[in-house]
Amino acid sequence: MAKLQQYKDYGIRYNYNAGTLNGESFNWRRNFYHKPIASVNWEAKLGSKSTLSSTVYASAGRGGGTGDLGRAFGFAFASGDLNYNGRYLFRDPATGYVNYDKIASYNGGNATTFYNGRTYQSRVDATTGLFIVNDPDVRIDGQRRNGIIRRASMNSHNWVGAIVNLKTQATDKFAYQLGFDLRKYKGIHYRRLDNMLGSDGYRDFNNVNYPNGFIANKEYSSDLSALWNVFKSVDDEEKIDYHNDGLVSWQGLFGQAEYVTDKYSVFVQASVANQGFQRVDYFLYKPTDAMHKSDKKNIMGGTIKGGANWNIDAKNNVYVNSGYYSKAPNFDAVFQDFDNYVTPDDQLYNEKVFGIEAGYGYRSSDLSLNVNLYRTSWKDRFTAESIQIGGDRGLAQFQGLEQLHTGIEIDGIWQISPFVKFEAMASFGNYKYGSDVVDETVTRQDGTVIGSATLFLDGIMVGDGGQTTARGNLEISPSDSFKFNMSVFHADRIFGSMNAEDFDEPGGMNMTLPAYQLFDAGASYRFPLGDNMVYMRLNINNIFNEEYYPDSATNIVATDSSTNYKGINVQNRVFPGWGRTWNLGFTYRF
Repeated sequence: MAKLQQYKDYGIRYNYNAGTLNGESFNWRRNFYHKPIASVNWEAKLGSKSTLSSTVYASAGRGGGTGDLGRAFGFAFASGDLNYNGRYLFRDPATGYVNYDKIASYNGGNATTFYNGRTYQSRVDATTGLFIVNDPDVRIDGQRRNGIIRRASMNSHNWVGAIVNLKTQATDKFAYQLGFDLRKYKGIHYRRLDNMLGSDGYRDFNNVNYPNGFIANKEYSSDLSALWNVFKSVDDEEKIDYHNDGLVSWQGLFGQAEYVTDKYSVFVQASVANQGFQRVDYFLYKPTDAMHKSDKKNIMGGTIKGGANWNIDAKNNVYVNSGYYSKAPNFDAVFQDFDNYVTPDDQLYNEKVFGIEAGYGYRSSDLSLNVNLYRTSWKDRFTAESIQIGGDRGLAQFQGLEQLHTGIEIDGIWQISPFVKFEAMASFGNYKYGSDVVDETVTRQDGTVIGSATLFLDGIMVGDGGQTTARGNLEISPSDSFKFNMSVFHADRIFGSMNAEDFDEPGGMNMTLPAYQLFDAGASYRFPLGDNMVYMRLNINNIFNEEYYPDSATNIVATDSSTNYKGINVQNRVFPGWGRTWNLGFTYRF
């Protein structure tokens, strides 16, 4: 993601964080993960009416994502930090890509001329004689500015669980099932050095066990080959910035009953679950500190859902469903300020989801049609947003957000002839926020409260996708072995995502992205090979290479005085859609 201005200048395939280091491709941002999963399934017949099924599973995930960490001394005079937002300093204006060699040269103590024409040089650490990023002796405005490294934020986990389900067909019309669900999860969170970028190390001051700071100088690979052994201990890895574990347990019961006849059916589902939350911090507290491991917080939640269907005749049916979900808050809501203090009960709320839908269906030999109307209210949501207050940046943690989703969905299939089929769908939604929310204690990562913040969201539309969409697909099958299709997709009423700093004053407005249409085509062919079959499939997506922007992470409204492109203020950070792409697949079944 980058500002629309960059995509406008360099094309939709432009990567804001990409560049070269030592003649090879390099990027600030890189995600890496390895997550093998093992499960054992067992099923047994208990008489003629009941079946007992059980699953035991385990997963060990290792990986995370990289990014920049540190500040640069010279750029302090030029009004900002020398990180990936440094714009013109180390980004080649001809290509827009980052010259990481300049950063490595600066980090290593060399006099380095950046793209603003000025020359900067990091300083040597007086004690060690090394060029250390985050050096305490090199400060401007009270902040350490002596280079940048690439760090990796690790989000590994160990996860085990079991599900047991008993199904019973009590009569030819009545069936029920009962079961339980057990889970145990440990999230392992820390940062480590990924690439020192020409420096001699990084000095970290966030670990209470090292009051004078600790110099990390070991790089750890983010390649898959280094993650293959998920059972390898990470205890000896040098960790920087933070290190904590999130412990979550789950004990749940669930059940369902269903009564079905030729004319109608009804069902009811219910579940109840206890979630336990606990946090262990290795940087904020010494192992002997009682706060090293938090108290355990148990929170109950549950669901109840019911519905009915009436088959009016062989072709027509109507149905209605409704449900309520009390969802335990997420881990960040339970521990809100980067520490092991549990959020008080009067500030900790279950998220509450209430939904209702009703619909109509039609079936005949050549036509099927479904119409569905829905309304879903999602209250007491939690979100954490980065906020700038004065010269400080902190994390605002907002509780009590509400979203209201209403709309209608229509889909159908028309078999025009034995060789021609037409599929279509349309969705008309109205998704908006329902209230303003306040955080009285916006907090820096070191725990310092820097102020309060309000999100003025009442009536603001929800982003992350078009609220009006439609698709049509025409499929023609000249023979049993060959078929081809062409489709068109339309999206409209696309709003920018909720971004805290764009709604920090009353009277905010939604920015909108332009509607777009995408045409796709494909063809399939199958043929025998011996006693088996080979299947081929060709897809061509976005045939006409349409330039479109399906999502924006910001909400900066276009005005007559702003610089706009396709009706979008170019200061917005947007996701461009793919241009024309294609794929060809082969499948051999035996």
